[in-house]
Amino acid sequence: SEFGYDTQPPSTVLSQYAKPYGIHTSEELQGQWILRTYLYALSSGVDKSFMFNLCDENSATQGYCFGSSGLLTSESTGYKKKQSWKDVDWLVRELNGWTFKKDVSIDGVKVFEFRNKIWVKYFYWSPTSNDSFCEFKIGKKTLIATEKIQSIQLNRALDWTGIKPINNDNNEKN
Repeated sequence: SEFGYDTQPPSTVLSQYAKPYGIHTSEELQGQWILRTYLYALSSGVDKSFMFNLCDENSATQGYCFGSSGLLTSESTGYKKKQSWKDVDWLVRELNGWTFKKDVSIDGVKVFEFRNKIWVKYFYWSPTSNDSFCEFKIGKKTLIATEKIQSIQLNRALDWTGIKPINNDNNEKN
């Protein structure tokens, strides 16, 4: 499986452009979408998943499909790290030594459970594109899911009381 998300506006109808909205930049959205894609792939049992491309093409600003989908800018701009580089680095470190167990999502919050020998780790986010958020509980912890993927690690034997939504009637930002 191969995927990528461009950070430059498209010049063709073929595009996976991370179009900015609200306070989010294309580079922030690219990072969020890459992390979501990797987590969805793991939860679906995909053996291998490849993000295309390591660096942008020198023609990235021309808007060609996947021309600006790199984790780094192009050679002509000095291979600078984009936000997605930092995001993928974070996810790799967070997942090292953990195995996907199950999808424990609730209404308004995507939640994936990973385990190692003693601990359980949850990756969670609000799967929207309108800056909404959702307050919920994992174990004894009250959390706020935003569009940015977050994680929490718990000792399952000591902290576990389930996953529960909290009334979210007023959680959408205007």
